[in-house]
Amino acid sequence: MAAAHLAEHHCWVASEDMRGLILETLSDYAGVIGQVDPSSLVVRADRTSGACRRYDVTFLTDTDRSGSFLVGAVVDERGRLRPAGSAGGAGAPPTRERLWINLAGWWGGDESGAQLWAGGEVLGPGTERVHDVLLRFPDGSALQDTPTAGVVLFLGEGAQDLDAAEVVIRDDRGQVLARHQAR
Repeated sequence: MAAAHLAEHHCWVASEDMRGLILETLSDYAGVIGQVDPSSLVVRADRTSGACRRYDVTFLTDTDRSGSFLVGAVVDERGRLRPAGSAGGAGAPPTRERLWINLAGWWGGDESGAQLWAGGEVLGPGTERVHDVLLRFPDGSALQDTPTAGVVLFLGEGAQDLDAAEVVIRDDRGQVLARHQAR
């Protein structure tokens, strides 16, 4: 079951530098999720904003559990990828009876200021109709992304509070398909 879930979202295999950074980051969670099988690592989606990189990855562990993580990196002054944080978990994604974004995220990872790193998988019936997703904050600001392989990835600056954000899922006409609190 876990391998079938990963196979349906296979996008591309990471470069060796990126792969090393991702595997190093995931090794920090080995006590919780198990050891990641390097041959199973798949990058479903990625985004770049300046020196910041975001990757949504899936994998299998040594105990045959599937996992999904958001991994952040920054490119340093020498052009090398450096870890900038991660969030996610192992096991099958939750089942939802309506459209939902299974968000993970964290603050920090960039010396230039506060950074909100967030992302997740689009779940529930009707995912094929999803055109874009907004993270709308109480101050009126919003982050927007279009799903790639069923995943959205966000990077925000400033003092956005992910727990207070509203997730707005829209179709290609801008009609709201679903909304829910980010927490």
